[in-house]
Amino acid sequence: MNATSFELVTESVDVPKNTGVEGFLLAIRQILKRRQRVQKIEIDARGKVSYSHYARAEDNRTPIEIDFDSVSPNAAIRNADVRELIIEETAPQIVIPKMLARASIDQMFPVAFVTGANTVLFDWIKKETGIDFPDGTAFGLPVLRDRHIPDETLVLATSFGPHGALVDVQRSYKVVMPPRAVPKADPELAAITPVQDAVEVMQS
Repeated sequence: MNATSFELVTESVDVPKNTGVEGFLLAIRQILKRRQRVQKIEIDARGKVSYSHYARAEDNRTPIEIDFDSVSPNAAIRNADVRELIIEETAPQIVIPKMLARASIDQMFPVAFVTGANTVLFDWIKKETGIDFPDGTAFGLPVLRDRHIPDETLVLATSFGPHGALVDVQRSYKVVMPPRAVPKADPELAAITPVQDAVEVMQS
């Protein structure tokens, strides 16, 4: 390789946390497909895939954009059997064990919980139990977020065997969590009309 014709270029792609191993594999496949003379690929703990390749000055240097929707949690659930559970109780310490029990009765193995990007899950659990789970895990399972799923929806994704990944999901169990409480308005502030508020500002 003529060193005067090529230079070593380093670029990177951020892989969404909720796509798991399949997200990294998709990124690597796209890098190898869309870049020539790749010399090195590295993955760090933050979900960034960095790669180095030799390129000519006239080669396309446009950053690689990858659509990760095909390996998102929502895609895995959408392509599997979804069963909505109607559970009268609203406490998470009852609802979630019932979801796990239903999966066990069906001889399915839990993979992860899936919920919305701004989920009410952790607020719900803490309010009812006082338990403050670290973000990203609850009751021994990963919690994956997806912007295409409502924040009040909780899905238990399961597979036919243990140690499954999103790509192995065959059946999911869905419940609706209580909505996040809306802060009560201050009665004194609520009594002020927009006109009164404007007058008070002008007089201050």
